[in-house]
Amino acid sequence: MRALRVVIEAPVCSFRMPHFVVGRQLSFDMPPPSTIYGLVASVLGHLPDPGALQFAYRFSYRAKADDLEHQHVINLQGGKLPAPHSSHKKVIEGAVQPVKRAFLFNSTLELYLNQPGWLPAFSNPAFTLVLGRSQDLATVVPQPDPDGKPALAQVVDLREDTRFYVEDTILPLPFRKRTAAGTTVLMPQWIGPAPSRQVTFAQQVIVKGRIHSAGSNAAGARGRWLDIAGEPFTAWVDPLSPEHGGEQRGLVFQGFSQSPVAVHPAA
Repeated sequence: MRALRVVIEAPVCSFRMPHFVVGRQLSFDMPPPSTIYGLVASVLGHLPDPGALQFAYRFSYRAKADDLEHQHVINLQGGKLPAPHSSHKKVIEGAVQPVKRAFLFNSTLELYLNQPGWLPAFSNPAFTLVLGRSQDLATVVPQPDPDGKPALAQVVDLREDTRFYVEDTILPLPFRKRTAAGTTVLMPQWIGPAPSRQVTFAQQVIVKGRIHSAGSNAAGARGRWLDIAGEPFTAWVDPLSPEHGGEQRGLVFQGFSQSPVAVHPAA
């Protein structure tokens, strides 16, 4: 399988948990699939077909902390405006409300896409690259190509293997029964186009750190995959990734429509 690999860095980013609105804004430790779709759309300059796009990634950050930010709360109001405009009706009224928000600092996203033909787009994005919110500016980091020259993106020939490791990523819910490692969370999977902007949610397993396949040779490997019916799992492996215990990074590609658990209109 040929895949596009691109490395993206952002000094600050935040992936708000959408079901927490009042009091404090929590952040996922990994970008949701909907964030990946939005990032790719920004690069291309249009909304790609979600049924034809699959992705895998490794995501890391140096630190996580809270900071204050302002929410501008707008409500409908009646009566009159204060002087000297008391002859005008008051329609709305706003208030500034400080809230705590979680941020991730010095983050790195190693993104793999099943669309190697999009390599030129990442060298010349259509819109500003952001990772998370519209103000979370990001940049593509040059990586050496097979000839040792810096390139903003590269095409990698992945191989299939039953021995590998996965690290710092999200996995679809069916993988929950394969490993005891990781935390199960509900993430926005895909956000549809305007005006309805319907949101599809799906459960993901957030894996922080490194876990090895069931057939791993890595000494002291913990949180290994669990075999199902005695059959090992085969993953796509990046031959350019770092080796640990003689094994290289495995990638579990997923799309934007699998295992939806609820569909809601966006707020």
